[in-house]
Amino acid sequence: MEYTGWTTAAEDALSQAFIAIYEKLSRISNIDSPETKAFVIAIVKRKAHDIIRKNKIVIVPYNEETITQPVYDEEELGVVKALKRLTASYRNVIVWKYVMGYTTEEISHILGKSRGAVMKLIWRAKEALREELSAEGIEL
Repeated sequence: MEYTGWTTAAEDALSQAFIAIYEKLSRISNIDSPETKAFVIAIVKRKAHDIIRKNKIVIVPYNEETITQPVYDEEELGVVKALKRLTASYRNVIVWKYVMGYTTEEISHILGKSRGAVMKLIWRAKEALREELSAEGIEL
């Protein structure tokens, strides 16, 4: 519900996610692994995002601060656009590292790559994001 802001939309997203996970059950070899956790989280978030986009849901958390502030500012929209233009691998490592808080070691385990390779991938992803942000007029 936190991601969709709507109980029924959250329930729909969860139902759709369970179906998608069930259909891909053969890919899961170890239920307790970080890969499985990332896989499930990604599917649930993707399904929630699909429902938000399909139903044009605007999420406005209720508290006194949000009453006086806009839901999105131009810079936030620019960041979202820039992230969407990145390749899936770059977008994934940025989301895992900076949104979900995964360590470099956890990401390396998920991807089956060495820590050094993941550090290089994160660096390249940040450089690509920096270029996309610049294209949106957002300088860091």
